[in-house]
Amino acid sequence: MPDSRMSRADRRTVANLVRVGEELRSARLVAGLTLAQVSRVTGLSVTELSRIERGKAPWVKVASLNRFAAAVGCDIWTKAYPGGEPLRDIAHLRLTDAFRALLGPGLMVRAEVPIGDPRDLRAWDLTLVARSDGTCGVELETRFVDAQAQLRRLHRKIADGGVDRTLLVLADTPANQVAVAAARGLLATTFAIDDERAYAALAEGRLPPRDALIFAPTPGPRGGQGSARASSRMERRRLAVGRQQEPARAC
Repeated sequence: MPDSRMSRADRRTVANLVRVGEELRSARLVAGLTLAQVSRVTGLSVTELSRIERGKAPWVKVASLNRFAAAVGCDIWTKAYPGGEPLRDIAHLRLTDAFRALLGPGLMVRAEVPIGDPRDLRAWDLTLVARSDGTCGVELETRFVDAQAQLRRLHRKIADGGVDRTLLVLADTPANQVAVAAARGLLATTFAIDDERAYAALAEGRLPPRDALIFAPTPGPRGGQGSARASSRMERRRLAVGRQQEPARAC
């Protein structure tokens, strides 16, 4: 839930401030410097420096931390690491609905299925479960902007996710089509791209026969379809399946 994610972020902020403060204090003592000496060099007050060391300055700026660190012979680096799943917007919910509309009967759909260890905050957007085929992890992306980064994240999920197959579902937009075309060589090492067999299997209520990347049409800003290509393709598949299931008629 969003509230719990923000609560974890707030707790992490407090823990990081305490840790950095302890490290700066230790470095200052090792360097044989007093707070007054550091204050003269950095322009920060002794009171402010003392609060930073005790993790009691939640308002502290990164620039102030860097000045403190430089004075005591340290460097502070910040980096964003993959953690839990990002918050999803309305476009993602529409894509989820559009993808589910492509599925034939026979597939059990589960949402936000955790991956592996209970301490792991990641989850599959959806999983598809078929009695005879196993489980397929589904990742839904409204915008495909960095193939390497998004593929790395997905590879980590595949390695830890405990699924038999993986499906990457993109909103069928011109921008995503161009992005996939540009990264086709990279994506093809993992996925069958725009895979007809995957569309057919899903329409028939089966898991895709291999890891695949497919497009799902989503409503445009005026309520129309962003692209009719995937929709018409799935409709053709549904009609084909229906004809196969019709009983033979006597002449």
